[in-house]
Amino acid sequence: MLSDSLNQYSRQKVFDHLLSLLILLLLLCLAIVILMKYQRTALSLQAIGPLQSAKLDDLYYWNIYGVWPEDTGQAMAGLDIHKSYPDDIRVKTVIEDGAIHVEFIRGELSGQKISFRPVVPKSDPFGPVHWRTGHDVDDPDYLVQGSDRTSVEASDIPYSLR
Repeated sequence: MLSDSLNQYSRQKVFDHLLSLLILLLLLCLAIVILMKYQRTALSLQAIGPLQSAKLDDLYYWNIYGVWPEDTGQAMAGLDIHKSYPDDIRVKTVIEDGAIHVEFIRGELSGQKISFRPVVPKSDPFGPVHWRTGHDVDDPDYLVQGSDRTSVEASDIPYSLR
């Protein structure tokens, strides 16, 4: 009788330990999934540096000539500057029809792009310029320049870049 109660007690302990281990494994899996999502978002932040430089050149050209540059070469020639956007080991930056396209070269986002397109009010085309990423502007009061080639999932693009 005493051995039966000890045996049942030890079975209960083993069951409790296995249940605790199962809960810990589920929490670990959940943490890994969440970490992977934030890692992809962090990778897309690599576009910020090259984007800022290209944005300035794009805006300078717009302010001087009143049209968006057709490509990176036109933006550089029109501004009489001789530089190119360095092909960083992680991203490549190109201007086409005023839109800035950043392509990821390495990592989990390799081969994917984020397009940043200038948006201006139709009533004041030389007014404030906003930048849109990965989605169209449905408002008929705004002009959107360039094409959207964004292939990075919207959930992987940080809110600061949308």
